[in-house]
Amino acid sequence: MIDLLNDTAKRTVINSDAHDWLKINKGQKAIITSLPDMEEIGQPLEDWINWIKLTCELLINSLSDDGIIIFYQTDRKYNGRNIDKKTLITNEFISRGYNNIFNKIVLKQNPDTINLFRPTFTNLFGFSKKVKSGKASPDVIFAGKMIYKNAMGFNACEAAIKFIDSKIGKQTIVDPFCGQGSVLKISNLLNFDSIGIDILKEQCEIAKTI
Repeated sequence: MIDLLNDTAKRTVINSDAHDWLKINKGQKAIITSLPDMEEIGQPLEDWINWIKLTCELLINSLSDDGIIIFYQTDRKYNGRNIDKKTLITNEFISRGYNNIFNKIVLKQNPDTINLFRPTFTNLFGFSKKVKSGKASPDVIFAGKMIYKNAMGFNACEAAIKFIDSKIGKQTIVDPFCGQGSVLKISNLLNFDSIGIDILKEQCEIAKTI
C-alpha cells in the first residue's frame, strides 16, 4: 500500500483481491470500475458469468444506498456470439432495487471502423439506489487517451467523475479493479482522493505513479 499526494488529492493503491477488500470495506459513496474479462481471471464463460454475478453482489454490499457506481465495459465477441456485459451487470443491479441513472456510449475508434474481436465502442453506465439521474448531457463521447489497449479512456474517466461530483459532491473515488490506474490518475487531477485495488503487483506499481 502507498499513499501519494498529487497536489492536494491523495492516492492509495492496494495490492489485494478485490473480493476480499469489498467484503470488509462498506459504505462506499463513489465507485468507478471495469470488471475483467474471462481470460483475465482464467475462467471459462459460464464460470465467468457466475463470477460477474458474485462481484456485483459484493459491490452492492460495499456501496452506500446514497452512493453511485459507474462501470466502463466493452462487450466481447466470443464463439459467434456477443457477450453483453452491460446487460449482465444491469440485471444484477436492477433486481436488487437499483436505478440506472447514467448511460453513455464511448467511442474507442472512429465510426465505420470494423473490429473482429470486440466492438469499437464501450458502455459507460451507472447505478444508485437513492440518487436520481441529472440534467441531460451528451450521450456519445470519445474515450480519450488510453494508457494501454483495454484501459478506461481519460475522457470517459472525467465524465464519470464529474457526474458523481454533480450528484453527491466530492467523494473518494474507489476502483476495485484499478489496473494501471486510469481512474485514479484522473480523479487526482480533478482533486478527488482515490483508492485503487488490484490483484497484480505489477499493475499496482504502475498505478502508484502514473
